[in-house]
Amino acid sequence: MRCVHHDAGARHAPRSGRGAARRSGRFAQGVVVGAFYLVVGVVLALTREGFDLGRHPLSLLTLGELGWVHTLNLILSGITTIAAAVGFARAMRGARAARRAGVLIGIFGANALRWLANDRSTLPASPPSGQTCS
Repeated sequence: MRCVHHDAGARHAPRSGRGAARRSGRFAQGVVVGAFYLVVGVVLALTREGFDLGRHPLSLLTLGELGWVHTLNLILSGITTIAAAVGFARAMRGARAARRAGVLIGIFGANALRWLANDRSTLPASPPSGQTCS
C-alpha cells in the first residue's frame, strides 16, 4: 500500500518574518495615504489666502511660494500608493483578480506622479477668482 501525503495548507500558510512585516507595512501605508493627502491638502488650502475649497481644485496648491509643500504631498502620496499596490499584489500572489487590482492601484499612484511630470506652465500663477470646479 502506498501512502501519499498532501500538504495543501503549506502553499497558503501565513508567512512570517521580515517579508510579512514589510507587506503589512505597505498595507498600512495604503490605508493612511488617502487621509494623509487630504489632511495636508486641506491644511494648505485653509492657510492659503484667497483659496476656496468650493471653487478651486487642490492641484492649484502646487503654485505659488509654498507650492513645493503640495508637490511633495503628491510625490509622497504617489510613491506610497505604488508601494501599497506592490504589497497587495505580492500578498495575493496566485489570485488573478487580486493581481489585477494591485496593478490598478499602482496605476492610480503613478498617475499622481505623472501629473507632476506634465507641463504645468498652462496653469495660472494664482487661482482664478471666478473659477468653479465640478
